[in-house]
Amino acid sequence: MTEHDPARGPEQRRQDVTDRFEQEHDAWVTTASADDLPRLAPLSFVRGRGRDTLLPATRRTNPTAVDVTPSGQVRVALGHTRDVVLVEATAEIVEGAGLPADSGDALAVKLGRDPRDRPARVYLGIAPSAVGAWREENELAGREVMVDGTWPVRRPAPAPHRRPAAHERPSARSPAPAPVTAMAPSVSVRRTSAPPALSVSRVVAAGCP
Repeated sequence: MTEHDPARGPEQRRQDVTDRFEQEHDAWVTTASADDLPRLAPLSFVRGRGRDTLLPATRRTNPTAVDVTPSGQVRVALGHTRDVVLVEATAEIVEGAGLPADSGDALAVKLGRDPRDRPARVYLGIAPSAVGAWREENELAGREVMVDGTWPVRRPAPAPHRRPAAHERPSARSPAPAPVTAMAPSVSVRRTSAPPALSVSRVVAAGCP
């Protein structure tokens, strides 16, 4: 039996995904043509100014760019089959003039050349709507780290135990609670006449207070 590392929690998975957005150089980008022909292309990218966006560069005539002009659905995959980041997203064309300077600089460093020097280049502004992250089978559960464009909100920690105030504490003179006795099952009895009146003298004689 293959042993795997312990499954990561949601916060760790999110951190790992954002680190990949920052550090990875390339991604597989999948689009579909107007006649629903699937296309898959490896593209270099940087993390955008929006911090949750990806900005790959490609030729204006590249089928991937054509498929999302002016906008369209894409799927992006990072990593290998034992460390998967799968992104569902919407992409739109970003012209060179609309590319933030810091994103252009970062992409030039990654590529070793500045794509802004090539007017035939455009950029895809990819905004994720869903992100899945898993490594092995034990991480398939809980792999959705982004849903509807929102990272999951961390659950609030349980409230700490509060020591009761003095007036809430039981008094030492308080009588002990009555013991709990088992209740006999109820039995339905059909009365044919009214019950006899209870004699007070009989109650006293029986020793009741």
